[in-house]
Amino acid sequence: MQTVEVVIAGARIGKNHLDTLVNLDPVETGGGIIIPRVTGLARKDATKWSSFTDGLSERCCNYLQANGFVYSDDAIALLSNSPAAIAVIATPSSDHYALGMLALEHGKHVLIEKPLATTQEEGDALITLAREKSLMLDIGTQLRVEAPSIEQAVHLHQPTAIEIIYQLPERARNESVYLNIFPHISSMLGGSIVQESLKTDFSEKTCDVSFEIAYGENSVHAVARLAYVSGKPERKITLVAEQEKFSWEFLPGRVVEINGKGVYHEVRKGNGQEHMYRNPRAQLWENFLRGIFDSDCRETQYDYVAYMHNVLMKGNSS
Repeated sequence: MQTVEVVIAGARIGKNHLDTLVNLDPVETGGGIIIPRVTGLARKDATKWSSFTDGLSERCCNYLQANGFVYSDDAIALLSNSPAAIAVIATPSSDHYALGMLALEHGKHVLIEKPLATTQEEGDALITLAREKSLMLDIGTQLRVEAPSIEQAVHLHQPTAIEIIYQLPERARNESVYLNIFPHISSMLGGSIVQESLKTDFSEKTCDVSFEIAYGENSVHAVARLAYVSGKPERKITLVAEQEKFSWEFLPGRVVEINGKGVYHEVRKGNGQEHMYRNPRAQLWENFLRGIFDSDCRETQYDYVAYMHNVLMKGNSS
């Protein structure tokens, strides 16, 4: 077995990656069995260290106390000086480009939370540098692992349209919503977006993003409707066929005891029945770690990240 060190920039979202990695089982890759080990985290947001462990699993809290874990307020120093092979950029979007480039320049494989960057040029530069250095680069849209199930449903039910409803808190009513929500929507659908338009009046109660999604030879119209409400955000997907609707709802996640270890599962209701899916971040990390040792996988990943970034920037500028 081989241990691979990971450092994380950003505490609020970064601690979700920390918890996932601490609870991740060893991953079999082309380079052998890999065990990720998080060695440090730098705060780059308003998260208070006193509340950092809120919501973390017991296993993760014990890990932080026993492994000489480094907390820091200096993300630049952590990314520059740490010998870790992998860096996670989970800071506010405005820092993604600078910190991502810094990590790549120091020879680290990089996973950047969505969005990849806030401009077309910055995203292109990140992808170019990763290619030049043969380093793994990924964008943190863990909902991508749901795409096959949606694609299968499209082929099975032959819907005429897909509707995605996101209910967001009032405080999220601004342009950054598009940058942060759209990658999830796009990766979730799984097909190729061939046409897309955006209404950007964020002063209204709703904001619609319309797509034309290609699944092989089939094409499906999709509308993502962002509704601003007070209370907890909700997500729902509905496939609209000629005769009936097929619906998925995203429910609060649950921790399931597996082999004596609490494993977080996403919960979704499909046409009245609940289904549990293993932590999608765990699947994201398994794919990322395998890509480090697989050049074909890395090349495919560059194309995927470029596609996601291009579509996102196109919509953000409309």
